[in-house]
Amino acid sequence: METPTKLPMGMNGTLNTPFITPALTNPKYDSRKDCKLSDDEPVIGVVVKERPIAFSCKALSGMRTHVVTDKLDGQDFAVTYCDQTDCARVLKPKSDKDPMDVKTGGFMSGSMHLMVAGKMYSHLDKSIPLDDIEFQRTTLGEWVKQHPESTVYWNPNP
Repeated sequence: METPTKLPMGMNGTLNTPFITPALTNPKYDSRKDCKLSDDEPVIGVVVKERPIAFSCKALSGMRTHVVTDKLDGQDFAVTYCDQTDCARVLKPKSDKDPMDVKTGGFMSGSMHLMVAGKMYSHLDKSIPLDDIEFQRTTLGEWVKQHPESTVYWNPNP
């Protein structure tokens, strides 16, 4: 008889899945008319250097796509999303001279984790050494009404 494998559990009984994976970088953005999403698709809307972008929550839900980083007009930023807890953050380095070193760190103790500059943090930990960028949780249709010139990140595998 085989002995069952003991799974790593967190303190609250949730399954721990530590899994460090690099952020998806240089994402492809499409115009609203070129993306195949409905107007009721949940998105994380952010304006970076006066450029509005909608990030599909569905596209950010894959094991390797919870963290997407990019650089627009000299501004590094990371969009992060945990589909298990439905939590999002948009982060940037504290200084333009600082690198954007953020990776997905897995799911532990009921929270997605990020590895930032080699150190592990809970996704919502305010001590992460990055600054938050204001963002909006909405639908694609509502975001585009407010920002008609917005581009859309919707396909992690173009």
